[in-house]
Amino acid sequence: MAVVTGGEVIVKCLVKEGVKRIFGITDAGYHPVMGATVDHGIRWVPPRHEAAAVHMAEGVYKSSGEIPVAMAGYGPGTANMVSGLICAREEGVPVVAISSQARTPIVYPFVSGAFQAVNQYDIMKPVVKWNAVVHQWNRIPEIIQRAFREAMAGRPGPVHVDIPYDIIF
Repeated sequence: MAVVTGGEVIVKCLVKEGVKRIFGITDAGYHPVMGATVDHGIRWVPPRHEAAAVHMAEGVYKSSGEIPVAMAGYGPGTANMVSGLICAREEGVPVVAISSQARTPIVYPFVSGAFQAVNQYDIMKPVVKWNAVVHQWNRIPEIIQRAFREAMAGRPGPVHVDIPYDIIF
């Protein structure tokens, strides 16, 4: 029986949503995602900063109408997306931001002190129009699909999905 990672499930969900590119600076948590993008024809576009990933994603939406995806590693990487997501929110651009996160037992519930781990859900709450954490592997499809629906509901805007390493792997 083949083993399927959460990263592969994420990519399959993004393919269903018509995603052609992911803008992001990776960390080790995205290895299963990056491997699956090759198999499914999604192009990984690495910027020099996470805020730039969001701005590049905004450009895709404004020029093509495609709902873009920006990804960042946990902690400082995710925090770096905030300024770009604020711009997307104010301009009504539906960006789906996906962040990796430390393993579930380390951050949910959040306990300060783990290397670079921060409460990304709370950081993103005032920045995006919808925000979720994937706590169980089998909920990836439901939450990714909802993120795309929420990004376009009413006035379009950015949304955020936080996915711990243990769920991605």
